Amino acid sequence: MTIPPPVWLLDIDGVLNAVTKTPDPNVWPLDQWSRGEASDGETEWPILFARPVADFIRQVHEEGRAEIRWHTTWQQEAGAVGKLLDLPTFPVQPSPEWAVPGGVVRVLRLRHETPDPTRTSTTADRRTGRALVGVQPATADEV
Repeated sequence: MTIPPPVWLLDIDGVLNAVTKTPDPNVWPLDQWSRGEASDGETEWPILFARPVADFIRQVHEEGRAEIRWHTTWQQEAGAVGKLLDLPTFPVQPSPEWAVPGGVVRVLRLRHETPDPTRTSTTADRRTGRALVGVQPATADEV
């Protein structure tokens, strides 16, 4: 029996969209950073990203090393970011933990320590036994 690849729950802010106004040359050389605007046709959002990160995500998908799903407060708008970064279309993982009555989004800061960009977390989906992989975002300007 073939074991299916893990599910990668991919966030946007702090993982793809750098949460800073200026690129950090200590993370990626300046010539590896790009700016653009993700758009849903009505609204545009400024995005700062490192091209090697988008390239890596695309490679993981193309090689079948993980099933990638958006898991972000961006929800359905995540596709606009993916389009800007020339990523394949990924499904959006429902995130009921971010929804509250009236459609307002709540963002909770659960960690107060400095994030470690090399850390990943792995758990298993209790229903399927498939590995779930998430990446701990790292930002230079974290509040």
